[in-house]
Order: sequence, then structure tokens, then C-alpha cells
Amino acid sequence: MINSEDIVDRLPPSNPLARCNYCHKSRTETELALCPTCTQQVYCASVDAPCRTNDAQSHKQTCRPIQRLDLHTFHVVLAILGALGNRESTKMHPALRNMIAEGPTIDPNGVPVIKLGAPWNLSLETVDQWFPHAPSRAARLRLWRRIAFSGPSLHTHISAALAVLAELYMKTQFGYGLQLAGMPVLDFGVAFGAAPVLASDSLCFDGESKPNLVFQNPSVHCWLWFKNGLGQVATFDACMFGFNCSALVSTTGFSTGTVAGTVPSHIPAVWREDDADYRFYIHRHSLSVLRASRMQRVARRLIGCIDAGNSGVKLMYRSRCSMR
Repeated sequence: MINSEDIVDRLPPSNPLARCNYCHKSRTETELALCPTCTQQVYCASVDAPCRTNDAQSHKQTCRPIQRLDLHTFHVVLAILGALGNRESTKMHPALRNMIAEGPTIDPNGVPVIKLGAPWNLSLETVDQWFPHAPSRAARLRLWRRIAFSGPSLHTHISAALAVLAELYMKTQFGYGLQLAGMPVLDFGVAFGAAPVLASDSLCFDGESKPNLVFQNPSVHCWLWFKNGLGQVATFDACMFGFNCSALVSTTGFSTGTVAGTVPSHIPAVWREDDADYRFYIHRHSLSVLRASRMQRVARRLIGCIDAGNSGVKLMYRSRCSMR
């Protein structure tokens, strides 16, 4: 584990990779190429330009080999972390601890309302008995999955982001980083705002002890964002399935070794590789997980609590507890 004073040196540069690190020419003036070793600085790509050679003495102080994990495929790992986080969060969901007595019916605002019945123990009974009056088994399983993947978006996403921060950037053997569209990711974190959800795609639960309970509120929503060296922004959301968004990713080849049981072959996730204008969301503000000192301290504390063989998943669960 690295010391706090070394963290800044381990992070990618905060400024966009828009100018040569030596002569400062911009991309509009010349073609630029990444340093092939660290991929964290750019230099004039022309064979006649000696910029990389001239800057070698200065750059070698921070240059180290970094293996880039491309978010085009790595977002599946984020989806697995999100699915496991949702599974953990929704264990205490009232609709998974009570039978479904009636529903859904539509309230005056157009929101489906599900009436909860007697207490329910999933470990002793079957899903068919959980919602006996469902119009079909497919409808029953669909509702079950919507509830099971409707965990709180803040905990789910900030836990996954902390896992990435600790595993890729806080370890002593530093040699990994994220990549988006062929460029290194310079920052990532959690964005706050609203999800574009119709009233008919929300769910409300009516129980004796907690009437009109809304477990997910689309107007108070969170998701992950990643920004690369060219300013391109990608967004990731593991908490839209509860809002009737059926976007899925395949986990084939990614789920081996997880400690929370076998993950499904397809799990919910919304991945948008170019969403710089947040066209999908109503964006209010953002938090950097990579560069926030508090997040770095949390990630450093977590590293010592992880078993080497199961680090990613166990770290996510511990990060959830640390943020409460």
C-alpha cells in the first residue's frame, strides 16, 4: 500500500492531453502520440520532431510501464460489481421480505403500486409462492428481477468506483490504468442528477408498516462517469433495471472467481461510451472519486482488509460499509 504523499505521483495527469509535453504544440498544429511506456504524456509524432528524446531526462522521473484496461470491455466488471452490490442492498427490500398480495395497480399519478402481504422467507419458499396471483410466471420473474436489481444508486456506484480506485491506483505494485477510446482515463467519479424515467416505469410499494414506499427515486439518481485525455466522457449505470430499462451486458468470460456465487450470464447495465453532454441524464453535479482526498483515504484503508484471491468483490462490500 502506498503512502498518502505518493498518491499524487501515481495518478494520471489532471490536464487534457492536448499539447506536446515538450514543445507545447496543440493537436491542431501537429499530430501527437502517447508515450508508449506510461501512456500518460503526449509528444509530437513526426519522426523529425525530437520532443520525446529531448524530454526523456525529465519525463523518466515519473514514467513507468502501465497496462491499460479498456473500458469498452472493462465496464462488464463494473456491471458485475454493480449486480453484486444490488443483490446485497435489496436483501432488506420490503417487497422481498413480504408476499405480493396485489398488483401492480396504477395510482392517480400513473405510478404502478404493489400491495405487500404476509411476511416472506425466500430461503424456505419458492418465487412462485411469493406472487401467487401474477398473470404468468414470466411476469412474476420479471417483477422479481426488477426489485432485486433496484438497489440504492449512490452506494452501488460509489462502492464500485472505490474498488477500481483501490485495485488499480492505490496498490504498491502500480501498473494498471483505465483507457477510453484509445486514450488514458484522467478522471472518474460519481455524477448526481435525474434519470429520464416515466411514471409508468417506476414502482411504489404499499405495506401495512410502510405505505407508499418508493425504493428508487429517478429524480435523485447517481451514475459513474469516466473522462479520457481528449475530454471524451463515458457513463455507466447499474441501477436502471428497476426503472424498466432492459439494457443488459454479457458476463461470459468475466465472472470466474467471484465470491458471491455465480453471477447470471447477462446482467443489467447501461454503458454509454460517448456521453459528454449527458444527453441521457439530467446532470446536476459530479464528484471525482479518483482525485478526492477523502476517497483516496478510504481506498487505502480498504486495501489491507482484502484477501488476495477475492479482492475486487470483497473490497466492494467493505467500501459500502466504510461510506455509511
